[in-house]
Amino acid sequence: MSATKVLEEKIGKKIVEQLKNNKPPIIEIPKRFKTNVWFDEKDKIIRMKDDTFERQMNSLSGIKSFTQTLAVASVIADSLRQKISLTKRDVYYAGGRITIGKESLFEKQSDSDLIIEDIEVLTGLFREQLGVVAEESGQIVGNIVYETLNRDGEWIETDCTKVSDPMQTSGRFIKEEEFKIKSVNAKFVLIVEKGGILTKLFDTKFDKRYNCIMISTKGQPDRASRHLVKKLEHEYKLPVYLLVDGDPWGHHIASVWKYGSIRLCYENDRLACPNAKLIGIFPSEIEKYDIKKYEKLDEGDVRRARRLLSEPWLNCEPEWKKEIELFLKNNKKCEIENLSEHNIRFLTDTYLPEKLNLKEG
Repeated sequence: MSATKVLEEKIGKKIVEQLKNNKPPIIEIPKRFKTNVWFDEKDKIIRMKDDTFERQMNSLSGIKSFTQTLAVASVIADSLRQKISLTKRDVYYAGGRITIGKESLFEKQSDSDLIIEDIEVLTGLFREQLGVVAEESGQIVGNIVYETLNRDGEWIETDCTKVSDPMQTSGRFIKEEEFKIKSVNAKFVLIVEKGGILTKLFDTKFDKRYNCIMISTKGQPDRASRHLVKKLEHEYKLPVYLLVDGDPWGHHIASVWKYGSIRLCYENDRLACPNAKLIGIFPSEIEKYDIKKYEKLDEGDVRRARRLLSEPWLNCEPEWKKEIELFLKNNKKCEIENLSEHNIRFLTDTYLPEKLNLKEG
C-alpha cells in the first residue's frame, strides 16, 4: 500500500467515519514516553509498549493539537501526490500558514517535528517513506563504497577511500531508503561524537593505518547515520566502538547509538546497535590520564547524569553505571580534546590504539 493510501486509511477515513456516525473525531496515537517503553534484555533494545493517547476535536485543550496533526498529514499527503520531497522545515512553514484565530498553528519547528513523529508511529511509516527529509549531519571516511539515488533515478557512487576531506561525504545519506552499500573492507567502525575529532583522525590517516570506517554526526546521531551503522554491524558483522566526550551528554549520545531512544522507540529495531562498545572517555580517566583542565558539572549535566542512572538498560552495564555515578561523585567532566594536554597525537597514537588493542596494517 502506498504511503498516501496509508495516510488516508489511518487518519482520513477514520475521521470521516466518525463524523458520519455523529461521533466527535478522535485520533489515537501510541505514546512515546518513558512510561510506555520497556527494555528488552534479550535483544538489549528499548521497545515501545501498547499504551496510546487521544487527540480530540471536542475539547478546547485538544483542538490545537488535533488540527496540527491533520495539517501536517495534509501537507505530507499533498507532497506525496506531487512526488516532491519535503524538509522538516518545509512542513513547519506549510503547516504554519494555518491559524487559529490570530495564532499560528505552529509557534516553533519543534512543534511540527513532534507531529511528524506522531504520524510516523500512527501510520507505521518511517519519515523517509512519507517523503520528509532532514538536514543530516553524518560524515564518513574509510574503506567503504556506497551508492545514492539522484533525482533522475541514477545511482551515483561514492568511494570514501578517495575523499580529500571528510566533510565531502557529509549529508549523503539524506534519504535512507535510497542508498545501498556496494563494498566494505574494514575491521571495525569508530563512531566519534565530534566532527573536528574525525578530521583530526583523518589527518593522521587513522582509518588507513588501522583499516576502519570512521563516522561522526557532530553530536546527537541522525537517523540516516544510525541506519548505516546498523547495517554495518548487523549485515557486515563489523564491531562498533563509541568515542564521546567525558561528560553526561556524551554518554547519553553513546546510549542512543547503542540502545536507541525513547522518543524514537518505534524505530529502534532498525537503528540501535546493542553490540556497540563505549570506549570512552570515562570520568575515571580524568585522574588516570592526569587531565588537569577538567570542568565541573553544570545543572544540565547533573540532570542528565541522574536521568541516565534511571534508565532500565543500565542494569546490563554495571561498569558503565559506576562511571556515570562517578560524574556526580567527583563533579568533573572533560572533552576528547583534553587528551591533547599530553601531546596532540596522544588520542590517535596512544589512547585509541591501547583501548582497541590495535596494530597497524
